[in-house]
Amino acid sequence: MPKVKGEQLISRFGEVSIIPIVEELFFRGTIPFEASNFHTVLMVFLSTVLFSIAHYFGNDKTVKYHVILCLFSITSAGIYIFSENIIYSIVFHIIFNMPWFITNVRVYLYQKERERRKNAI
Repeated sequence: MPKVKGEQLISRFGEVSIIPIVEELFFRGTIPFEASNFHTVLMVFLSTVLFSIAHYFGNDKTVKYHVILCLFSITSAGIYIFSENIIYSIVFHIIFNMPWFITNVRVYLYQKERERRKNAI
């Protein structure tokens, strides 16, 4: 199990709270509502491909991971298009990333408790 440091949790919190805002504004906020259906589908496809490429570097490179990213991206774009409000897409993105952050916090707390018990002996 990789060690999780306290400083990493601060970074992880930013990745769960700030990065989704920036990503949604960049990848979904550029989809025009006034365009034709074909143009909207094309923009969703383009934003999905760019989203997957942006997450390729430094992340898991398995097909399963990128299929999940593509489905997430299409869902997020659909939320944005149908609600006509980027806030819902941002909240969806934050909720989607939250389990990852919670897992990191739990691993950190587990490691701290284990360390404490080891030092108490």
